[in-house]
Amino acid sequence: MPDRNLTARAITAKEMDQHFNLLCQSFQLDSDLAYPIYKQDPFFALDHKRALFDGAEMTAVLTLVPAALTIHSSSTLPVAGIAGVGVPPWLRGRGYATELIRQTVRTAYGEFGYALAALESDQPAFYRRLGFEPCSTVVAWSAAPGALPESPLAASVTILQPDVLALESLRIHALYHEAAASQSGVFQRDERRWEVIDTLATGRTVAVWRDADGGLAAYVAFVKNNGDAEAGWTITEMAAKDDVGRRALVGFLARQTAVRRISGRMSRSAFVEFGLDRIAGVTHENQDGVMLRILNLQAVLESLARSAEFAGRLATAEAGFTICVDNEDFPAAPVRLRLFTVADERGANRAVITPADELDGDCLAGDIGALTQLVLGYAPASLLKTAGRVRATTARAIDIAEQLFPPADIFLATPDRF
Repeated sequence: MPDRNLTARAITAKEMDQHFNLLCQSFQLDSDLAYPIYKQDPFFALDHKRALFDGAEMTAVLTLVPAALTIHSSSTLPVAGIAGVGVPPWLRGRGYATELIRQTVRTAYGEFGYALAALESDQPAFYRRLGFEPCSTVVAWSAAPGALPESPLAASVTILQPDVLALESLRIHALYHEAAASQSGVFQRDERRWEVIDTLATGRTVAVWRDADGGLAAYVAFVKNNGDAEAGWTITEMAAKDDVGRRALVGFLARQTAVRRISGRMSRSAFVEFGLDRIAGVTHENQDGVMLRILNLQAVLESLARSAEFAGRLATAEAGFTICVDNEDFPAAPVRLRLFTVADERGANRAVITPADELDGDCLAGDIGALTQLVLGYAPASLLKTAGRVRATTARAIDIAEQLFPPADIFLATPDRF
């Protein structure tokens, strides 16, 4: 849009009502119901309320939601969750949403230090043009309670009344973080996220299982569809310390004979861990999950490089390894990076990342969407090469890339949505 003065930026306090009204008009929201949610959001910050201006006219809006993603079990990266991308009906078709997102992803690292951007959308083709790619697989499952295996452990699972749930909230938080600690691809929760879950989530019910010592060892959170328990339950999350707790929760669900159907969304690994993949009466389908885009490749690689495991894998590439972003509009420089190891004073390998002048030796290049899927462990280099999405100077470059970036099961749970 060379002839238009389009500027994306944070709104000011005086522009807040205009931003809110444009959001309501874009999504046909009842402003009286939406305003308390908009203003009382624990994540509310003016600098994260973004808008596109065509000259002086506000034409498109979005909100950045702070998040953090742990990948490869050791590196936690700051993520800009993108939510509420809206253009009012009379301004659509002019490229405003595209330009707002394009300028936002160009500046989000420099302004806030976000290494990744993430979103969920039913229009993936639109966001792919902006470098976003699906980076997770969600298993959507459903079953009648009678199809689930019973367990005597289920007798100890109790539904918490609201006053007890409030008292147990910190123990539930601790259990969630303990269960998630060893998983790769988990979105972390801070106090603001727990405030959203504990105080703003409507219709949330929690049942817990305690181990032999009386400690909280597993919980399941669900909502009753249409407020009617008999119509069905939607599981928003299940967490357990071990397989015993997982059997207790599934057995609890099996006991709900008055419920017609129980359904939920899980990561692939959780679906297997809870044994739902082995139950004939459970129907399921794989769906694309959260879409991600690397905003600063060097920041992501430097985070990974802090782990001894990454340095050990990189050490097998004796001459180093180069990775290159093809996109001409990729916002962060440098876009050619050389990775190699050096020995520290104790003789241990340490990973080093520097700008690369040439694509020589073992090199891999591709667009930022493909490299996001590779680095975050969603798609192996060999698969991306077969699909024509990355180029390798040598066969060894493919092997090195697959060693450096092992598979990860990224999952954005319902309570963590932006």
